[in-house]
Amino acid sequence: MLNARNNPRPVYTSQQGNIVGLGYAAPYRWVLTDTKQIVKVAWNAKADAGVWDVEGVPGVKLGLAKGLEAASGELYVVDGDAPHKIFVLRMK
Repeated sequence: MLNARNNPRPVYTSQQGNIVGLGYAAPYRWVLTDTKQIVKVAWNAKADAGVWDVEGVPGVKLGLAKGLEAASGELYVVDGDAPHKIFVLRMK
């Protein structure tokens, strides 16, 4: 069984589109939206600290933004269109 912690309101709402992926690398939460934007969120303040267009990265052609993971200073962006590519980007 799941219970909402204290107050069941959202802790963060994206202003760049629907959230399709989420990653965490302290102290930032990284959000991928369906509009192919990556948002760097200062998680302690729940405030956007930067926004980047994935397709603005040279060599990256993302069909359908599908997922995101953060690890070891890199972001792994999943393309939902066949052949289901994973792009690796460096965090700024």
